Amino acid sequence: MNASEKKTVVVYSSDPEYYACPYIRIWSPLSVSSLFESVNGVSVQEKGIRCSTKPAHFADVILLQRDFPIHFEAVEKLLDIAAERGVPVILESDDDLINLPKEHPAAPIAQHLREGLDKVGHRLSGFIVSTEPLASTFASYGKPTIVVPNYVDDRLWQMTPKERDPGVLVIGYMGTPTHREDLDCAIPALKKLLHKYRGKIELWLWGAMHDSLRNTYGVKLVSGLNSNYPDFVRNFIIQRPDIAIAPLRDVPFNISKSAIKYYEYSVLRIPGVYSNIGPYALAVENERTGLLVGNNQAEWMAAIERMILDPALRGKIGGNARISVMRHHSLSGRGGALTEALKQFIVNVANV
Repeated sequence: MNASEKKTVVVYSSDPEYYACPYIRIWSPLSVSSLFESVNGVSVQEKGIRCSTKPAHFADVILLQRDFPIHFEAVEKLLDIAAERGVPVILESDDDLINLPKEHPAAPIAQHLREGLDKVGHRLSGFIVSTEPLASTFASYGKPTIVVPNYVDDRLWQMTPKERDPGVLVIGYMGTPTHREDLDCAIPALKKLLHKYRGKIELWLWGAMHDSLRNTYGVKLVSGLNSNYPDFVRNFIIQRPDIAIAPLRDVPFNISKSAIKYYEYSVLRIPGVYSNIGPYALAVENERTGLLVGNNQAEWMAAIERMILDPALRGKIGGNARISVMRHHSLSGRGGALTEALKQFIVNVANV
């Protein structure tokens, strides 16, 4: 590839650009790319999406995101254009949407996505995914798969938090309504701690109120589900908690996830307590960049209480986590990974 020639990536996603997944995975990394410019091939409207094949006629790469293959008729048209022009068509995903648990609110997507991939998967050039376990999920399609981890956009995570009562320590949790069962892992411990330290600690939630925490003293829903990721980030930074938690159930679907909550907490120097499974077990250095716990009441309670009682520990872990994430998991530090993956697919197609 000629580095002086800027290439065009045409993106087809079922979600608007400002949603968390497309923002983190595609639009944010491409915004710092010196080799690629991005074009949106979809307009998302109230009644659904409107897909245009026109940009595909000048694309150097066509990038489908997450569940877009459910629109298999549109994808087949894009594949025909790409085949005629000799350009790659890649599916990008950061979740195992093929194997969504039955209890997941978006579970019907799994069947539609499998049907779509059964129709068009053999014609794709390959996959870009966020984790190694997720790469294994797509191995059955027999196409090249490149792992591009999630990176936190440190340009976005820069604001000054509000001043608040120094006598009240805030524990924070961010999670959409789809993560209610994950939060269950920590709720018994949180309830005991809220009672034990009544008036001295509070639990603030971003995303959704958990039913079992309603009317619990010291629990506050700061913000409901906010689909606009940059707006969510601004709100979270302004309200910034003192301690953060990221419980995660030990189920196959979660093993494929990334440690994005760890990156987001850590870029703000917020010390965190994390479930010792899957993404957090790999990303967090226990006792150095976070505390890892088993999903039982005793371990969750002990770890959070350590954070509550030891400001020096909070400062050490928050500082170490910030340094580690900025070095290894930030857009400014590793933002070229998506560009390198796209380049590789262009080369692969050219060599066929």
